[in-house]
Amino acid sequence: MNLLAVDTSHAQGSLALARVSNSQVTEMFSVAWQKQAMHSDMATLELQNLLKKSNCALRDLTHIAVNIGPGSFTGLR
Repeated sequence: MNLLAVDTSHAQGSLALARVSNSQVTEMFSVAWQKQAMHSDMATLELQNLLKKSNCALRDLTHIAVNIGPGSFTGLR
């Protein structure tokens, strides 16, 4: 399983990708950034970098987890 976790509910955004096998995390990759304008400006670029660093394609993601807040509407959208 390849799990992508996304948190854009605060001024600092973050993404994490975990590879899980037999209920154990076998590899973990993460990135964080400080919000400059909108998280969407950074999240897409950082996701591309994270996928490249982890040698994982978007189609290989099997699960996505998101923080639902509280936070700004735009940041959570």
